[in-house]
Amino acid sequence: MANPELYTPEIKRRAIRLAQEHRQNFLARLHAEFGENDTDVSSEVAFVKERFAQTSSLTCEYVFVRDNQRLRLAEVLASDPLFYPIETKNSGAFYNKSLDAVFVFRNQEMPLEAESFMTRRKFVHELAHSIKLEDSDVKFKGEDFNPYDALVKVNKENNIIFVNVTQPRMGLRLVGGWGAFFEEAKAEYIATAWAKDQLTQGRFSGIFRQIYGPDFDPRLTDQLSLRANIPEIGSFSVPLPYLMIDNRGGLNLSVSTYPLMGLEILCERDPEMLPYFFAAANGDLESLREFPKRVDRLLGKGAYGYLQKRSKDEELKTNFKRGLTYIVKALGEEVNDIN
Repeated sequence: MANPELYTPEIKRRAIRLAQEHRQNFLARLHAEFGENDTDVSSEVAFVKERFAQTSSLTCEYVFVRDNQRLRLAEVLASDPLFYPIETKNSGAFYNKSLDAVFVFRNQEMPLEAESFMTRRKFVHELAHSIKLEDSDVKFKGEDFNPYDALVKVNKENNIIFVNVTQPRMGLRLVGGWGAFFEEAKAEYIATAWAKDQLTQGRFSGIFRQIYGPDFDPRLTDQLSLRANIPEIGSFSVPLPYLMIDNRGGLNLSVSTYPLMGLEILCERDPEMLPYFFAAANGDLESLREFPKRVDRLLGKGAYGYLQKRSKDEELKTNFKRGLTYIVKALGEEVNDIN
C-alpha cells in the first residue's frame, strides 16, 4: 500500500469517480440478472420518507431475489472484490452498505398475500438501515461532501490499483451485515410502524383471518399477541405488528424484535428519549452524544457500549436476547410490562 502522502486530492477525486462508475455497472449487472423479480415498493419508500426520513436521504437501490436464486446471488456478490461478502444462506433480506442496496429474498412457497406482506415488511426494515444524511446538508473542509467515501490503494507511480467505496451512513452503526443493538432497534421500529399502519387500514387482513379466524378485526391488532419466553426474565406478550409470518403460515419473532422491545422499555422510563434516538440514528451530532448519556443514566455507566456490542460475537439472537435481559434486569422491570 502506498504512503498516505500519495493520496492527493486528484487521486481521491479520480478514485471516487471510478468507484461510482463501478458501482453503477455492478448494479446494472444485478438488475439484468435478477430484474424479473422487481417489486413496486413506492408506497413503502414514501411511508419511510414521510414518517422517519424527512430530512434524510433514501437513495439506495433495491434488488429482489427468488429464494432459489440465493446461491447465484452469493456467487455474483463474491465475484467482485469491492463489496464485502454477504452470508445469504439464512437471511430473509439484507442491506449492503458498500453498494448502498437493499436485497430481499422472495419466498415463492408462501401464499401470495402472506409473501407480499413479508416481502414488504422485510424491505422496510432494510430500507431503514440505508437512511443517511442528505448530501446537500453536509460540508467537509469547505467543499461539498461527496456521497461516497473512497478507500484507495495506489502504487508509487500514483496509479490507482484498488478502490473500495461505502456510503457514509451516519448514526447507530452497522457491523458487517448486521446493525448494532440500537441500529436494529431503529430498523425494526420502522418496520413495525409500517406493519401496524397496514393492519389498521385493513390491508393484508386475509392472512390474519386464516390465523385468527373470520372474526379478525384489524383495529385490535395491539390486543392480539404471541407469548414468548426468555428464561432469565420469564414470559411476555408480543403484539401482532411486531411478528413475522413463517413459511408454514404461523407467527414468530424476528431476531430484531428484542432490541426494539429494549428500546421501548427505555423510552417508557424516559419519554424524552425517542426524539434523541431518531436524531442520533440520522446522524445529528448533539443527539449522538445525548442518546448514549440517557441510556447510561437509566442503566448505569457503560450500558450503551455494552448493548452496542451485543451484535459482534457469538450467535446474534442470543446476544440480542441478552441485551433485552440486561435492560429488564437493570431497570427492575416486571416482565409483564413488556408490551
